[in-house]
Amino acid sequence: GDAKAARKPLQRVRLNGPFSNKALLGVGWADAELEDYGKALVPWMELRGRDLLDPAVQESMLAVPYAMAKLDSISQAADNYVNAIEAFDEEDQRIENTIDELESGHLLSSFLADNADDTTGWHWSIGKLPAGTEARYLYHLLASDKFQEGLKNYRDLDYLARNLERWRTSLDVFRNMLDTRRRAYESRLPQIADSVGNADLDQMVDRKLSFDARLDSIEKNRDSLALASDEEFALWSEIATLEKLPALSAPVAEAEDARRRIRLMKGVLQWQLEKDFKERLWRTRRDVRESGEALVDAQRSRRRLDESMRNEPLTFAGFDGRIQSLDPHIRDLRQRVGAAMDQQRGFLQSIAIGELRAQKQRLQTYTVQARFALAAIYDLSATGTGSSP
Repeated sequence: GDAKAARKPLQRVRLNGPFSNKALLGVGWADAELEDYGKALVPWMELRGRDLLDPAVQESMLAVPYAMAKLDSISQAADNYVNAIEAFDEEDQRIENTIDELESGHLLSSFLADNADDTTGWHWSIGKLPAGTEARYLYHLLASDKFQEGLKNYRDLDYLARNLERWRTSLDVFRNMLDTRRRAYESRLPQIADSVGNADLDQMVDRKLSFDARLDSIEKNRDSLALASDEEFALWSEIATLEKLPALSAPVAEAEDARRRIRLMKGVLQWQLEKDFKERLWRTRRDVRESGEALVDAQRSRRRLDESMRNEPLTFAGFDGRIQSLDPHIRDLRQRVGAAMDQQRGFLQSIAIGELRAQKQRLQTYTVQARFALAAIYDLSATGTGSSP
């Protein structure tokens, strides 16, 4: 009654779904429980052509000859037991080879190297599997939550290791940049020091103060000639020279006419100087003020330059110290992460080998069962008994 009730839900399982192998095996055993061995062979024969790594497929390799024996197809049952033993032996040898590859570290290292990228956590997906028959076992291992969790942890460590390597490389880049900047600074320093040494800012300040005092005196005495242009001053000097000529003192009409013209020229020039006095004084004060502002900027730049010359070596030393302190820290972290990766790789390897040894043990158990069943068939054939084992 239970076997008949079990068939209906088992038959609703999709033929190619994740639970199809177990369902096919269960349907076959339900039919066998009802002693309908011919019907049981249908799902078991379907299973026999599937991946032998699945325990349900392995069991079907024994179930098929069992049903055939129940149907008195003794010869076919014996052949299928022999086929099962050979298939189990071949699979056992492949598993043994895979265990050897895992113990050597080649298979797992190849798999991890082929799937190295910057994705971490559960967002990672398999890019490719290593070439060879051993790779098929990785599919089954990856279906294990324990292996998946261990693999995720390993990849997180690998991501951290690659970040640390990038940081180490960045430190080398920063060190080269710092050396380049230090050499550039040291090469420019003599030129800067010479230019600063040639600029006597204190003397310039004294000259500026002297100009201010001179302008105050010109304004107070209304010395318009002091603000004359070169041409005007030359003309004024020429007039003064003419006024001193002895010939102009002669009591003759020509001398009087010359004196009158000289006075006219002097008056016009003096009037021009007086007329432009305020404007010229303002412009001159403006120029002196702007020169003073430029001098203040130069003094400020001088102070900044002096401060930079004092602090720049300290800045270089500070950056160099930080780089030097980070280097051993990163090296220590890389060693610790590397040790953790080795430990995690060993953990993954132990999971994989343990799973494969469990499969190997299951195959060996099935092989023993198949040999006993085959021996029983041979005994029955030898004694001439027609009943199945």
